[in-house]
Amino acid sequence: MEHYGRWICLQESLDASSLAALRKSPVLLCACCLIAVRHTTQEYAATIAPQLFSYAKTLLSRSLLITPQTIEFYQASIILSLWSTTVGEELLSIDSWLITGFVLQHASSSDLFSHIGSVAITKTPSTHEITKWKLWNHLCLTHLQ
Repeated sequence: MEHYGRWICLQESLDASSLAALRKSPVLLCACCLIAVRHTTQEYAATIAPQLFSYAKTLLSRSLLITPQTIEFYQASIILSLWSTTVGEELLSIDSWLITGFVLQHASSSDLFSHIGSVAITKTPSTHEITKWKLWNHLCLTHLQ
């Protein structure tokens, strides 16, 4: 949350117990744990990261077959595409350009992001709408990276 929360629109004021909401999205929870394990001891990271990486790839590939997607799916995709999951000498990475391409296709056909193409905003956007705009922007930036 401290370093990546603003990129995936998690409230930085949340405490660890509030993150229990991540349980509703196994792919987001796994992605967060995969990135967080790099910040533990090298031995711990070297043993757990490959297992988490394998599980995250499985969850992500299964999620790509489901429509419509939840906000948590888009958050997990950004995490897995934007930050290196490599630990030590072992290369653990995914093709972020390919993944974000698929994810952007999901997003462009999703009701969740239907407001993105509108020309004018007629009212003050809600916090939820701003979150969706931020996620869309971060998906695009991640894809272009």
